[in-house]
Amino acid sequence: MPLLNAPGGDIVYGKAQEDGWRWKKDGCVFGGRCVIVGSDATNTPAEPVASVRVLRRDVRFGPPAKTLWLGYDKHPMRMTARPSACP
Repeated sequence: MPLLNAPGGDIVYGKAQEDGWRWKKDGCVFGGRCVIVGSDATNTPAEPVASVRVLRRDVRFGPPAKTLWLGYDKHPMRMTARPSACP
């Protein structure tokens, strides 16, 4: 289900859920995993405007039932992953 029409024509799709990890960007909070899809003037899917580099810099992650927000480099999955598994 579409959750947000983001700047630059990107759309965030995901499942609305309250429990589990959350993430936020530009003041918008999302539950769980989502997909960011771009579209062009004809509404044909295209590459999102937000690059992976920008998302790693700007997205924050929130653990379940906590008010703490962590950056990409501090997310537990990032901290325990093998270096070759996460570019």
